[in-house]
This record gives sequence, C-alpha cells and structure tokens, in this order.
Amino acid sequence: MSAKSYQCKMVIIGDSTVGKTTLLNRYVKDTIDLTLQTTIGVSFFHKNVYLQGNTYKLEIYDTAGQERFNSLVPMYYQRSHFCFIVFDLQNINSFERVAFWENELKKNTNSDGAVIQRVVVGNKCDKDVTVNEQEVQNWCKGRGVHYYRVSALTGEGVNEMFNEILMKYSWQPAEDTSKVGQTIVGDKKKGCC
Repeated sequence: MSAKSYQCKMVIIGDSTVGKTTLLNRYVKDTIDLTLQTTIGVSFFHKNVYLQGNTYKLEIYDTAGQERFNSLVPMYYQRSHFCFIVFDLQNINSFERVAFWENELKKNTNSDGAVIQRVVVGNKCDKDVTVNEQEVQNWCKGRGVHYYRVSALTGEGVNEMFNEILMKYSWQPAEDTSKVGQTIVGDKKKGCC
C-alpha cells in the first residue's frame, strides 16, 4: 500500500475562555502560553501529521468565542472536515452552550452538501470537574457526536484525540479535496436525443 497525502480543514468553536487556543497550541506546538489573550476574530494553525505511512496536512481555524464575533465564525465552517466544539469541564454553562454551537454549525453549513464531522471536547480534565460526565456522554451519543476529555494544560488526551479522529475519517486523496462537498454535474448533450 502506497503512502497517501490528505488535506484536512478543521474549525474549533466554543465559548470564550474554554481553552480553544491553548488546546491548539498544545497540539500544534506542544507548548502552552498562560499569558494568551482572548482570540479576536480567527487564528490559523497549520500542522503536518504522519500516521500509518500517510501524511495529513491540517489547516485549523481557532475562532473567537465572544458573542460579538459570532457573525464571523460561519464562513470558516465551509469546506471543513471537522468541527471541534470545546467546553470547560469546570463550567456547566459552557457545556449547556454546546447545543448553541452545534445549532450554529447546522444553520450555517450543508449548503454544499458536505458533512462536517462534529467532535465535542471537554477541556480541563486535569482540574476539579463539575460537569456531569454521564450527561455529556448521553448528549453526544444521542446526536452521534464523538466526545473526548482532554487537558490542554497537561496535554492529556490531546494527541490521541486528533490522531483517532484522523484515523476514523474516510479520506479522499489530497488532489481530490478540491471536490469535497461539491456535486459533480455531467456534461449536457447537445441535440435532440
């Protein structure tokens, strides 16, 4: 079996201060910066991942969680393969808002027919967790959504989550990704028949 190269667009959404940027810094750079400012608009990350002989070229968009930026976020959903909805395991309100973010995703996608894989991420599992784990699992299972608990601070579960998601997805080779989500229409025949 020959090695293949895949392009992958990911978008990270969720409320402000749930740790989206810290999560991506941990994954992409294997560092954290506790002095990070809140994301304004969108930040872009790039990472090449090598798994089982294949190359995955990731484009990851880190979106602002503040309400004033909500109108900017939908444009980054388009042509994405994955949407990670992040919440803080110490903040029940951030989990309750996962439904809002999922609804926003649904409202602003699928015009091109593409399916975005949804992943719910409970961040800060290294802290005292206050969100009910069974409730989260039931919510995700009921919607057919992948769920992972991670710690951006310690790195627990971060690489494993991304690697597992990449391995589960049914990929098209990189040269075909320009057609992801597009409907191919055949040439019209000329003439009467």
